[in-house]
Amino acid sequence: EAVRISSDSVLLVESELRNLLQHKFRGAWPSVLSVIGRIFFALKQSAYPIFNSLILEIDTIHSLLKTVPTLAMIKGLQHAIREATSLIVRSIGIKNFLSVLP
Repeated sequence: EAVRISSDSVLLVESELRNLLQHKFRGAWPSVLSVIGRIFFALKQSAYPIFNSLILEIDTIHSLLKTVPTLAMIKGLQHAIREATSLIVRSIGIKNFLSVLP
């Protein structure tokens, strides 16, 4: 069964997680991505579409790995992206996941 949380809490969590995915916090990205994946896993379908912006942020980081070589040097980042993406897909379904991406 999905976890129920207030809309104010959802907005605050979503905003704080997006803030932590700013470039200045890139060293913490592997941990932040782990938290994001676990939130999706806990909320299941309820995470969609509320946290769609986080999916887009993860996709942006993944794309940047190809063009910004220093990001690839962040320990555990690639693994964290794969793990978060896997948890998100399992939580909201591949169709919902792909509908978010451009």
